[in-house]
Amino acid sequence: MRNYYQFYFITIFSILNCFSQDKSIPTENYSIYPSGVVINIENDNYTIEEIYNHFFSQKYRLNNKWSSDFGTRKNDVLISKINNSIIITNPVFNNKILVDGDIDLIDKLYKYFNKPKNIFCFADFDFGPVYGFRLIEDGITKRYRHNLGPQAITKEFGIPHIAEWEWWNVKFYTENDEEGELLFEKDGKVYSYYHMNKYLSKAVMKNIFGFTYDEDKAKESYYFIVK
Repeated sequence: MRNYYQFYFITIFSILNCFSQDKSIPTENYSIYPSGVVINIENDNYTIEEIYNHFFSQKYRLNNKWSSDFGTRKNDVLISKINNSIIITNPVFNNKILVDGDIDLIDKLYKYFNKPKNIFCFADFDFGPVYGFRLIEDGITKRYRHNLGPQAITKEFGIPHIAEWEWWNVKFYTENDEEGELLFEKDGKVYSYYHMNKYLSKAVMKNIFGFTYDEDKAKESYYFIVK
């Protein structure tokens, strides 16, 4: 329960912080939120409202622009489209996939979207922090690696994805100070191992889907404000 409330609080805080500067951004080319469940789709026959109604039962008010009350309650939902993918964002929904690995919910996603090759859940919040991902292939979890909370203790399962290896094939070292922070160099830049799950998540997402949340824009984004 502690992990659940931690994840929920971090998600809500980050939603409000991420979008507080502009409340009238158009739907087209909207920034991708740094947490969600990404599903590969072979065709674009799915409507945003149909997706919502299948996975969330509450009555809602649909908004295709940023709304200041979005995210203030755990039931509000963001659904985006980019390339051949759907992204569903909701703190409870995401937590069930990323942290809990909810088999029933994963199976529901897999069947509804016509058995997609890949389902990918990710989170990247410096506040907390929460970093990491879960990769589901053919309806089965093949890999997860994530940390939740200030201790940054990583939970891990599965063989590293091929996209992870560029981040593992580096030389690690520690600074000669009291903290002894674990660092590594890659492409001439110095990185902290503390954020490794963030780097791995982005690398796997880019490799599979061809985009990441901080480099690309969604074609459509809709907010379901639960009544």
